Amino acid sequence: MVQNPNDDDLMVFLGTSGINWISEDCGGNLRALNAGKVVQEFMFHPTRRDWALAASWTSCAEFIDEPCKIYKELFVTKNLGEEWNYVQNYVYDFEWGSSQFAANKGYAIPDERIFLTRDDDAKGHQSASKTNTWSTKIDLFVSDDFCKTSTLLLESGNTIVKTPQYMFVAVSTKDEKRIQVYSSNYESGFKKIKKVRLPKDAQLSNTFTLMDTSENQVFLFIENHGELTPFGNLYISDEKGRSFTLSMPNVIKGNAVDFEKVSSLDGTFLINRYNKAD
Repeated sequence: MVQNPNDDDLMVFLGTSGINWISEDCGGNLRALNAGKVVQEFMFHPTRRDWALAASWTSCAEFIDEPCKIYKELFVTKNLGEEWNYVQNYVYDFEWGSSQFAANKGYAIPDERIFLTRDDDAKGHQSASKTNTWSTKIDLFVSDDFCKTSTLLLESGNTIVKTPQYMFVAVSTKDEKRIQVYSSNYESGFKKIKKVRLPKDAQLSNTFTLMDTSENQVFLFIENHGELTPFGNLYISDEKGRSFTLSMPNVIKGNAVDFEKVSSLDGTFLINRYNKAD
C-alpha cells in the first residue's frame, strides 16, 4: 500500500501480476489503476496530490519486429493514473526532487524535478538486481522536464535514498564491489552533491542504511566490518548531512539494523551492539 503524503484518504494498492487499485476514500471504494503496463513501483509526488511516478518492466510480448529486451521503464501521471506519459528507460532508481520541507522553508524546487539512476548506454537486457555487485555503468541524472532533457549529475551513482531534508547516493567504486556515500540537501534543491566526510575506516563500504533524519541530523549505518560479519558502525552527521563522526561501533544487523527511535522521547534511540569480552 502506498499512501498519498498530501491526502490521507488517497492510497494505491499494488498487487501481483499487474492488478493494482486506487482509492480516494481510505479504501471505501476502489477503482483499477490502469497504466497499460504491469506497474511494480509507484511513488506519489511530495506536494502535488494527483501526480505520481510509476515503474514497469518490459516483456517480450512488446517486441514484435525486433529482439526481446527486458528493461525498466519510468512513467508519470498528473491525474491519478487516468493518463500516463513515458519518461525514460533502463532506469534503476528514481525519486521526486521536490520536498514539502523545502517549500515550508521558502526554497523553490520545480515540481517536475526528478532524479534517476540509469545506464545511458544500455542496449540489451537490464539486470534486475544490484544485490551482489555495484556498477560503474549506472549514473545519476536530474531532469526538470520529465527527461525531455536531463543532466548527468554524478558518475557511477547507483542508488538513491531521499528524505524531505536530505538525499544520499551510493556511488560504485572501480572494483564494483564497494561504494562511497555522497549527499545533498534541500537548500540546493538536492542538486549539489558531494562525497560525505567519514572516518577513514568507513570511507569504503559494502552498503549503507539511512536510519533517522528527524533531529536535523543523520544517523547512518555503514557495513564496514566485512561482508561476513553481522556488525557495522553507526555514524551521526552535522546539520547539513555532510560530515559524520562515530556514534556507536559494532551495531548488530540481522535482517535489519537493531536501531529504534523512541517516539515518546525526543532524541532517544535504542540500539543493540556487540561488546567484545576483555
